[in-house]
Amino acid sequence: MVRPLLKGSNWTAALLKTHEIAPGTVIQVTESNATARGLYPHQNEDLAIELRTIKTIRQLRRPWFCLEAPSSSATLAHAFGGHIQHNGVWKGRIKSAYVSAGVDTRSLWAVKVQRCDLSFFVNLQKLKALLDDGDKRYMLPVSSRMLKETWRDRGLEAVGQTLPDAGPLHVRVGLARAFEGHLDKCYLMINGVHW
Repeated sequence: MVRPLLKGSNWTAALLKTHEIAPGTVIQVTESNATARGLYPHQNEDLAIELRTIKTIRQLRRPWFCLEAPSSSATLAHAFGGHIQHNGVWKGRIKSAYVSAGVDTRSLWAVKVQRCDLSFFVNLQKLKALLDDGDKRYMLPVSSRMLKETWRDRGLEAVGQTLPDAGPLHVRVGLARAFEGHLDKCYLMINGVHW
């Protein structure tokens, strides 16, 4: 898995629309020599690309649970090589889970959980999730654009209603880049949920 970056930055909404990028879209790109890769753990997936070379290969609904499905792990601990630490536990749930900046591990991955093991809540005017991976229970921020827009436009209840009532979910989890005040930590966040 790679994180294709244009001039070292994330894609804008306009570029996503122009290239019709959505979960499951396969693209072909040329790596850019102009921008160096970031620091670990993000260096493992960051890939600077040339804008003019973006070519959509396939736009199909991704088969999230079949032989060709994207890779995933059973637990977050496995997904991030056992490097998860945290700032505390509240009501049996790990809060502020992170991987230390500079650790050579993945910065993007997924876990498979059942629908009953994922729920959402709002804390300090931010959308958060409760995720039980069968090993530990986590309170994680949500960075998924789709889930955040649903919450802002239609409310918290609508977020849960966008997902199926039961069955397996493919939960994409990423590490935020270290930021001012937390330069030593890359916090876990939910980037997307698929079924």
